Amino acid sequence: MPASPTKDNTAVYLKGEWTGPGTKWLRGRKRIELAMLFGVSVGTIDGWVVRSGMPKASAKDGYYLPAVVQWHAQFQGSNKKSASDKSIENQEIAERTRGRKLKNDQLAQGLVDKGEVIRAHDQLVHLITSRLEELPDAVASAVPESVAEIVRAVVEAQIDLARKELATSRLGV
Repeated sequence: MPASPTKDNTAVYLKGEWTGPGTKWLRGRKRIELAMLFGVSVGTIDGWVVRSGMPKASAKDGYYLPAVVQWHAQFQGSNKKSASDKSIENQEIAERTRGRKLKNDQLAQGLVDKGEVIRAHDQLVHLITSRLEELPDAVASAVPESVAEIVRAVVEAQIDLARKELATSRLGV
């Protein structure tokens, strides 16, 4: 490899040619060599030109390297966050995380164990069933004897229907 053409050795030897700030213009396979120079992809170079204002003279002349290197230094400087900015951002993330964890903990405390719900349901079904079994006699004693047996039969039929519905219900758990 021949010696660097620049006094401060800022040029890079790529594809058999010296490329860099001291050589002024990057011609030929411009984007690829520029991407190699900055250690990024060709897509990143295209994005910098379109969205970030990286200077490009023309398709014929390519990139004027002193301007591109200066732009890159300013671009990198503006994209870097200071340690205090990162610290504040990390504190905000930690605070949001703590808030979410607290909310999840509060929600979890409000939850009841599935087994407890099933036991409570079964106890209620048993209580209702036992009360319904007493109902035909209570209703029959409250009406005249002439209709007592008819009322008892109607109430028992309704109770049997209610028992079947209660037996098949499990709260969907």
